[in-house]
Amino acid sequence: RHTFHCMFDVPICEQSGYMVLGGKEERSGEHCLGFRLNETDTVVAAGRAAGPSGGGCTTCTGGPSLPDRGFRATVRGVVSDLGDGGSGTVGGTPLLSDVEIGGGGGGGGTGP
Repeated sequence: RHTFHCMFDVPICEQSGYMVLGGKEERSGEHCLGFRLNETDTVVAAGRAAGPSGGGCTTCTGGPSLPDRGFRATVRGVVSDLGDGGSGTVGGTPLLSDVEIGGGGGGGGTGP
């Protein structure tokens, strides 16, 4: 569970892109890779709005009592590329374009 600071303040993290994660695998306990997101500006804007202001995240604009980690949101988009099919690799996952973020929130908001 990344902090909002790591996800939205640290340049290397913000510039690396974002993904929708699937459920956790039983054996490894790690989330499955879901979809790559094409419009990172949309994700950054929604994440900063859901993150706590005045805490570790210097670019977040949400209320100061919000959790500082665990960004979750409902994501809608159009599959624009199926990926290369590589198992467990970022390039193997489908790419979503025309991304819309809604119904989210910090620390376990609504939606997967």
